[in-house]
Amino acid sequence: MSSLHFQKVTFTYPSSTDILLREIDFELFPGWYGLTGNNGTGKTTLMKLAGRLLLPDSGRIAAPTSSYCPQITDELPPRWEEYWEALYGGDNGAGRLFSLLGLDHDWPWRWATLSQGERKRFQLALLLWAERDLLLVDEPTNHLDGSSRLLILEALRQYKGIGLMVSHDRDFMDALCKGHLFLRGGRTSYRPGTLTACLEQEERERQALTKQRGEALRETARLERIAGDRRRLAEGSDRRVSKGRLDPGDHDGKGKIDLARVTGKDGTGGKLLKQMENRIARAEKKVSSLTREGVRKTGVTQSTSVYRGDRILHLPEGSIELGDGRRLKHGELILGPGDRIALSGDNGTGKTTLIGRLIDSSPRRDLILYLPQEIDRDLRELFQREWDAAPAPVRGALISYFSRLGGDPDQFLSSRHLSPGEERKLYIARGLMTEPALIVLDEPTNHLDLASIAILEEALARTGAALLLVSHDGRFRRTLTRTEWRLRERDGVVHLSESETQTL
Repeated sequence: MSSLHFQKVTFTYPSSTDILLREIDFELFPGWYGLTGNNGTGKTTLMKLAGRLLLPDSGRIAAPTSSYCPQITDELPPRWEEYWEALYGGDNGAGRLFSLLGLDHDWPWRWATLSQGERKRFQLALLLWAERDLLLVDEPTNHLDGSSRLLILEALRQYKGIGLMVSHDRDFMDALCKGHLFLRGGRTSYRPGTLTACLEQEERERQALTKQRGEALRETARLERIAGDRRRLAEGSDRRVSKGRLDPGDHDGKGKIDLARVTGKDGTGGKLLKQMENRIARAEKKVSSLTREGVRKTGVTQSTSVYRGDRILHLPEGSIELGDGRRLKHGELILGPGDRIALSGDNGTGKTTLIGRLIDSSPRRDLILYLPQEIDRDLRELFQREWDAAPAPVRGALISYFSRLGGDPDQFLSSRHLSPGEERKLYIARGLMTEPALIVLDEPTNHLDLASIAILEEALARTGAALLLVSHDGRFRRTLTRTEWRLRERDGVVHLSESETQTL
């Protein structure tokens, strides 16, 4: 089969009364495509439908044999033993992927100690080795370092079937995908080209639509003003052809009115009014056709605390033990107000460890917003205690921040069971409300949809706070930082070097 074809596919989860996907209709041919949409719009559900892991309520899906690559990498992938037997049995395909993705022979036996990037590479090796005609990949670059990202990109480029990918990594999508499906309001639309080109074209169309709608509204208002004049003219005409104001004996006057009614001579105002009402109806119909789908107001203006001093963080020259005989050596590290620093390096080089040591060096921990890669149970319990103790105005402000970061307040207030992306927005909102002098973010774009990344990027670009950022999202990093602290390992020793921010 040479295509993936959805024909008027509708799907609703049994536990929900709302239709998630409504009459989805598209066809994809060999090549890579991005699937883009806000958190909770049904991207993962659509991919599971394509992979026959879910069945539609109605409609038809014509799909080739497929493999689905989920976000999580907690467990060893199915069929790993078969792949290993093929590898040691001399299978050329298994050997090529082993080399291409930089795998190692002991990985299945030390799965618990592997980095996220190593697990993802092994996971994808098995799926590519299966040589299915359709590959469905959900967030392949979460937690990946630069080298793992490049290895995975090259492996996916060599895939010859139909690839459908959900990813918030804009550079990765631009480098791989030839077209994009946009999922909004339960429906899809397709645009060819890179994600950057698609979003730019969409913005141009949005601006053109806004302009057209403004012009149509102004024309409607102009016509309504003219209609008011003609309505007054018509009312004057009605009075002139009314006999009620005449003396019962005024036969000449009554005759003139009868003549006007018969000839229509004095009905000009009414005719003009009717014509104008028809034009107004057509103008209002045009305005209605140009009305865009409702969009919530978004965007955060982030205040910062006044920091009196030239150093927020100061770590004297020294070294940090990383375990297994490895250590991180660094010179004197100083971070002051206004600094914007990207901390980069491969998985395992000690980025998170260094962040912890830097934060501990600050005399004003209360002025630092720190968001870790993943939100654990302790952080959730702390938030719950803060929420329960917060007065109503503070709760209202948090919900407002959360909404303006693209979150769904109704979902939070009704259930508190949030997706990883929605949960991350909530904790970023909580942190921004504290007006920090320094913002430290460890992979903040993981799990976020593209719209929320853009909102967060704009908020951080405007803030006066200093910024220390770990992110594999090259565009996010380049936009927000000016200096790079790069970690590189040689012979068990990780060294830190400093340079201007660059593409990694």
